[in-house]
Amino acid sequence: MSAVYTIVAMYGTGYIRFRFAKPFMVNKKGAACIGIAYFATMLMLYFVPIEVNTFAAYSIGALSAFIVMCRIDRRNFKQKTLIRQLVLHY
Repeated sequence: MSAVYTIVAMYGTGYIRFRFAKPFMVNKKGAACIGIAYFATMLMLYFVPIEVNTFAAYSIGALSAFIVMCRIDRRNFKQKTLIRQLVLHY
């Protein structure tokens, strides 16, 4: 039951990242990739048997979402950095 709760929580956080970034993206469908990237990264870190610090895991997830955001929408990097900082502190 704990694994199911953790996966649902990761999915919810990925969805929140998608909803938060969507208004700032030119490509609205590309904004879904941000949430998917975060969810996939966190899911991979959850199931990989390497011991990862919680702060490091969330930082890696936020960085993967940031990289996807920058690759999809290649404009206004200062705004994306601010969005990343706001979502990182969520």
